[in-house]
Amino acid sequence: MVSIILRQLDLDTASVTERRLFDLAYPGFAKGVEGRRTLTVPLPPPSATNASRLHTLGETEHALFHELTKPRRYAGGSDLGRQRYHAVVGSEDALSDDGTLISEIQEYWDPDRVFHTGSVALLDGATPKDRQHLADLRVEWDHDPSTIICVFSPLHERHITAAADLLGCGRPTRVILPLRARVSEIDSGGVLDLRCPSGQRELVELMRSSEFLRSKFADPDDPDLFLHCVPTMMAEQRGGTIFHAYVGHTLRRRGVRGLIYPSARRDAATEVVNGDLARWTGWCFIDYRGAPEVTASSFESFADYLEKLWRPAIFSDAARICRSTNPVYAGSFSVTGLEDDRWRLISTIEQNAEKQAAEILLGTKGPSAFSPEESESLSRTLRELIGKEWKDPGAAS
Repeated sequence: MVSIILRQLDLDTASVTERRLFDLAYPGFAKGVEGRRTLTVPLPPPSATNASRLHTLGETEHALFHELTKPRRYAGGSDLGRQRYHAVVGSEDALSDDGTLISEIQEYWDPDRVFHTGSVALLDGATPKDRQHLADLRVEWDHDPSTIICVFSPLHERHITAAADLLGCGRPTRVILPLRARVSEIDSGGVLDLRCPSGQRELVELMRSSEFLRSKFADPDDPDLFLHCVPTMMAEQRGGTIFHAYVGHTLRRRGVRGLIYPSARRDAATEVVNGDLARWTGWCFIDYRGAPEVTASSFESFADYLEKLWRPAIFSDAARICRSTNPVYAGSFSVTGLEDDRWRLISTIEQNAEKQAAEILLGTKGPSAFSPEESESLSRTLRELIGKEWKDPGAAS
């Protein structure tokens, strides 16, 4: 049986101060559970009769609506926390996930806080290009491939970042936050692996067995249905869409132990040779082992609500999906362009923030910091400069 090596950010070993620094950089990452405590109940779909569709929510309905309105990708319920999500180590280096983990964490960076936090970079000690970046920055670190380093840099020589302020530095300075990635290993038994043709076929069968999912594709019987589904699987919406909730719910009902799926935050690829998985990069894993049993067919009971809550996938125009027509490589595909598009936008935001901060701070007598409220106000000007490319991360939740 094949082993799957996984990486996950280990915040359990971080100190209180380190956790506070991390929360400054990625405020939505650890607070995701808190945000899920509030339930948003959608308005009932129009009724064919005059009878009211409003009624008291039962336990099953409550759980379903919680998942539909506060989703985690492929969770299939409101009872799975972030500790069940991992990056899958790539095929080229047994210690590296090729940047998947930090790309997933970067999703929780809030551009509206850039003047408050300064420039924030997350670097992975297991990735060669990040090790070089750390050398270029002259950062001293332990050279352990499990080390994840968060770097807070001022936007200007007079800018005091929130991290420097938290540490009581009282002056503009770069702050280095070392963290750890936890590595674990599981066997592939009972795991639905979308890197492999067999896993791809199983997902297609699942979609074709659902009238709801069938209705969302132009030709559900198309032999290339899996490839047509890739933009939906890699939708940018944080937490995914109703598609991901439905698939996760169904997989848990079927007793699947876990799912390997392409990351929505970076380029992904799988290379299959004569039916065997040969190379891969950009994949994530959700662990269903030991999760509460899912038995009720909740989604089938609320078809009208599913239709009301369905949203088209947001998928970058810069992304390109490629595959080989050679049958030797059947099941292989790659998605490129996502990473460059994403990091280009982040770079544009930070560069424009540096220019704006310089204009403001050159007129001050000494070092200054920006409050979160000031940062949000200044960010509105950045949005106007950058235009429609700047996506509000909250809008995709």
